[in-house]
Amino acid sequence: MGVPDAELDRLTTRFYRGSTARATGSGLGLPIAAALTVSHQGRLTVRAVRPHGLAVDIELPAAPR
Repeated sequence: MGVPDAELDRLTTRFYRGSTARATGSGLGLPIAAALTVSHQGRLTVRAVRPHGLAVDIELPAAPR
């Protein structure tokens, strides 16, 4: 099924559930992950992986030595 490109930017909005996931989930998983990532000065990005997937990339800064 995957996620339509038009919905990718909305996946980190609280309680948003994409058109292909209306019957499952609460719409909180990715928003919580995004909030935690941002609180650690990181970045979370989502992208479609064709034909049927979604990739979530989390980048965090290296810890000071």
